[in-house]
Amino acid sequence: MINVDESALNCSNYQRRSWSPSGSHHVEVIGKRLQGTHMVAAISSKGRSWFSIGSGNNNSDTFLLYLMRLCKQLDDEAVDWREKVVVLLDNAAYHRSKQCIEAFSSCAIPVFLQGPYSFRSAPVEMVFAQVKRRNLLPTATGASSRNSL
Repeated sequence: MINVDESALNCSNYQRRSWSPSGSHHVEVIGKRLQGTHMVAAISSKGRSWFSIGSGNNNSDTFLLYLMRLCKQLDDEAVDWREKVVVLLDNAAYHRSKQCIEAFSSCAIPVFLQGPYSFRSAPVEMVFAQVKRRNLLPTATGASSRNSL
């Protein structure tokens, strides 16, 4: 099984800090807003993972581009992977779109669509949770560019 899903990354730090006098409600988000950043990820039942981070919103086009590249990589590794693997998807509207259904069929991708609100049975959701637990700002993660090395 390979579980594929998408997630928006709209904040650099999902942690929240709160302090307020008794009887009032105050929550401060300590992260920076990330405009139109998304992640598509896949995780297999054997522990392999594949990621893509991009700008813009997730839709049928971004999902199919990711899926086609994943299929090419799997084809390069083992041409018979379709006989051994099922791709598990949530019930997002664009996963059920005519464009996606035609792509699944023409590429012979074995797909299983989960029922609505089945995110607890999707292992890739744990990957998204781990990513969102961290502060994604480069100054906080120790990330650097080639120019700064």
